[in-house]
Amino acid sequence: MPVTRQQLALYARFAYTPLDRAVASSFRIVTLLPGEHHTPLSCTLSHENGQNPVAPYESVSYSWGDRLHNKNIHLDSHPFAVTSNLESALRHLRHEEPGPLRRLWVDAICINQGDNQERGRQVRQMYHIYNQAEQVIVWLGDSNVDSYRALTFVNESLGPCFESIGFSCTDEQSNAASRFWEEWDEGKDVEYRGAIDHLIAPGHAKDWSSVAQLLCRPWWSRARTVQELISARRATVVCGKHSLPWPLLDMTVQMMLRNAKIEALYGARKHALFYQAVEDAYGFAYERSHRILDGPDSVDFVMLMQVTRYRRCQDPRDKVFSVLSLLSESFQASFYLDYLQPVETVYTSAVRSYIQHSADLHILSSCCLSGKAGIPNLLSWVPDWGLPFEMSHLGGVYSKCTYYTFRASGTSSAVTTFSTDLRTLTVSGLEIDTVHNARLQQSDQEFDYSYNKDSGQEPWCSWNIHNIVAELEQSKKAVITRKRESLLKAAFHTLIVDRDPIQGKRRQPLKLSKLRHKLWPSRLDEYLAHVRLWTQNRTLIISTNGYLALAPYFTLPGDKICILYGCHTPVILRPCTDDASYTLIGDAYVHALMDGEALSPRKKARFKERQFAIR
Repeated sequence: MPVTRQQLALYARFAYTPLDRAVASSFRIVTLLPGEHHTPLSCTLSHENGQNPVAPYESVSYSWGDRLHNKNIHLDSHPFAVTSNLESALRHLRHEEPGPLRRLWVDAICINQGDNQERGRQVRQMYHIYNQAEQVIVWLGDSNVDSYRALTFVNESLGPCFESIGFSCTDEQSNAASRFWEEWDEGKDVEYRGAIDHLIAPGHAKDWSSVAQLLCRPWWSRARTVQELISARRATVVCGKHSLPWPLLDMTVQMMLRNAKIEALYGARKHALFYQAVEDAYGFAYERSHRILDGPDSVDFVMLMQVTRYRRCQDPRDKVFSVLSLLSESFQASFYLDYLQPVETVYTSAVRSYIQHSADLHILSSCCLSGKAGIPNLLSWVPDWGLPFEMSHLGGVYSKCTYYTFRASGTSSAVTTFSTDLRTLTVSGLEIDTVHNARLQQSDQEFDYSYNKDSGQEPWCSWNIHNIVAELEQSKKAVITRKRESLLKAAFHTLIVDRDPIQGKRRQPLKLSKLRHKLWPSRLDEYLAHVRLWTQNRTLIISTNGYLALAPYFTLPGDKICILYGCHTPVILRPCTDDASYTLIGDAYVHALMDGEALSPRKKARFKERQFAIR
C-alpha cells in the first residue's frame, strides 16, 4: 500500500524506534488501555519477539477505509493518526475501566508504514503474526439495523439448527473433517435439510438479505484479509458491539451459495450484487476449510491469487505480497520482496518462483489476452492480477481428485528455462494442431439463452448448437469424439467443459431427451446456465484435424493448440511474425484431450514435440 506525503507527515508526528534486525521475528504489540467508550483512545507500543511474546495477543483484521479523514489516538502519549474505521474498531474493542489491558497487533500501528524496508520484512512474518495470535478479530465496521438483524439471525436462529444436527458453531476442525459443505450439498441425510427448512421461507427473506448485505462490507473485498483469515487459528467476526464465531458464519455462507431456495430469498433485490458477495465470501470459507483439513502445505499459490484477484489493494504489489507468508519457506526465500520494484517485475518474479518450485505450469491458466488496459509491458505468460479474469476459469480447484481436475499433460512435469532478462519463458510440449475456424457459433455475441421449462417449447440460444453440429456434419469434416460418442453429445460436453452442471464432477454421463423433435440434455435449465458460465469470453473452435474446443475469445485461425508438459489444460499459442517466439492467448478445453490422451504411447507419435519460446 503506497504511503502519501500527507500520511508520511502524520506518521512523522510519532517517532518509531527501529525493530531489532538481529531478531528475525521482532515485532511490535500495541496495548490498548481501558477507558469509557467516548473518551480519547490511549495505547502503548512495545517491541517483542514473535517466537516468544511477553503475553497472549489478538490480531485485528480490518479494512483501512477512508484515508483522507483520519482521527488521532494517543500512542505512548504522542498523537498518532489512524483511519476512522480503525479508530472505531479500537473504540469498540477497548475494555471499559477498570477492565484489563488489551494486547493487539494492528498493521497500521505496529508497522512503520513510512519505512519500506521494514514493511517488506514484516510482510514476510504475516502468517506467523496472525497464526500465533490468540484469535483474529475480523472487524466489519460499525453496526446498523441490517447488521444487527444479520448477526442476530445467524447467532440465534441458524446456530441452534447447525448444532442440532451435530455441527459445531465454534470448532472448525470438526466441521472441516466432516466436510460440512459436501454433506449439505449432496443431501446424504434428510435430517440436514429438515433442520433448517423452517428458516428457508418468505418470512425470513429480510434475514437472508441482511446476511448478504453484511457480506458486501469492504472487509470482504480487501486482498490482505485472505491471508489474515487463513492464517488464524481462531477467528471472531465483530460488527459494532455484536459478534459471532467465524465457524458459524462460515457454515452460513457455504449454505447460501449452494442452496437455490436461499438464493431466491436473498436475491429478490440486488441479486447480482448479493450473489457476487456470497460467492466472494465463499472463497474465504473454502480456502480456510481446506487449510484446516489438509494442513498448511495444502495452500496453492495459483488458487490464492485467483481469490485475491477480485479484491482491492492500493498497491498492486500487494496482490502477491499479501499471500507470500502463507507459502513455503523455500518459495519465500526465492522471492525478493521489495516495494520499490516495478509491478511487472514483482509479478514476473512470482511466476518464475512458482514454476521453479512446483515444476508445473498450472499458473498459465490464469493468463488471458485481454482487450482492457492493464500493466504496461507485462509478458503474455504473466497474469495481470490487477485485472479481473475475463474468461471462465478452467483451472478451477487443483485437486488430487480426478473427478474435478483436468490432466491434459498427464503426470508430466514442466520442462522450462527462463532467459537472463526474464523476458522469455521457454517450455517443452506437443504441438497438437492449428486452429481452422475460430467462430463456429458464427457470432461475436456471448452465449445467452431464454427457457421456460413449463412451456414445452425449445429454448432460444444465441449460439444455435444444433445448427453448429449440422454444419460440421455437412462439411464432411471428421470431428474427433470419444469412443461411441455422437458429435452432438461431444458438442454438449464441450460447452460445459465436460463438467456435471450440478456437482462439477468431470466425465459424467450426459443424458439426452427429445424436446420438440430435437435432443437436449436433461435438466436443461441447469445445463444452459452452465453453458453461459463456461463460455464467458470464450469461443467454440475447430482445428484443422477436427479437434473441437472451447478457446479464449481472441483466438484466431492459424493459432496453435498445444499441450505443454506440466500444464493441466491445453493452451492457445500465437506465432509471432517478427521472430520464432509465441504469445500466450490463454488456456482451452479440447474435447477428448483433457486426460493425458495426447501423451499415450499410441497417440504421442502423431504430434510434434518441440520447445516454445513464449514472450
